Amino acid sequence: MEEINNKSEASIIISDIQGKVIHKESFSNSNFELNTSNIKSGIYIITIENGQNLYTRKVIFE
Repeated sequence: MEEINNKSEASIIISDIQGKVIHKESFSNSNFELNTSNIKSGIYIITIENGQNLYTRKVIFE
């Protein structure tokens, strides 16, 4: 994934495969860590938006 400009605030959204939002959080640090321990195993879509760019990736949590 490309580096997101760490000077602007960004948001991360985790959705299940049906599009239901599981987690949404804002951050302004490029070293952001996301605790996924409460997310069940499955396929999810992670979307990161920083106002200018939108990054979307499919991920599998085991």
